[in-house]
Amino acid sequence: MEYSTIPVPRPVGEWNEGELIVRGSAIEYRVNGRIIRTVDLADDDFQERAGVLAKKWLDRRNRGFQLSLIPRGRSVAYRDIAIKDLTNEKP
Repeated sequence: MEYSTIPVPRPVGEWNEGELIVRGSAIEYRVNGRIIRTVDLADDDFQERAGVLAKKWLDRRNRGFQLSLIPRGRSVAYRDIAIKDLTNEKP
């Protein structure tokens, strides 16, 4: 698992752009084009640290998903949310 703690938000009044890319068990999160976190849920190290939660997710991943947008103590707004199937796209 890799992640960056470098803040990348745009100035107040400008929209930030976030992407969550899931390919199999690999997840990549980007803000304004910068990779913030990558994790592979099938990775032994991740499963050891996440334990039961990772196993439950891997067991259910072919049944759909749930996306939660969680504000961190600030007023937020969302726009132009889209979900795109990447099944037939090359990485």
